[in-house]
Amino acid sequence: GQDTMVVSALHVDRVTQACRRCKVIVDLPQGAHMDLMSPWPAEVARQVAAAHPRVAEASGRIDDTQRAAAFDAVVAFHREHLR
Repeated sequence: GQDTMVVSALHVDRVTQACRRCKVIVDLPQGAHMDLMSPWPAEVARQVAAAHPRVAEASGRIDDTQRAAAFDAVVAFHREHLR
């Protein structure tokens, strides 16, 4: 993805290389970390971005349909594994 917020050592490709049991739940190649936190009220988004040293901003390339599908995938994963 286009994530600049999370250090690269914690990006999913590095995690899945080190953890064979780990699974990618959602792949949003055009997305950034904060895309899944959007849409925030503009003032809240500015405050969060300003407070984060690695620029916590949404990419603007993830639409509501993609965001909803990502949320659904996360819910399905937890329903399957947290019984």
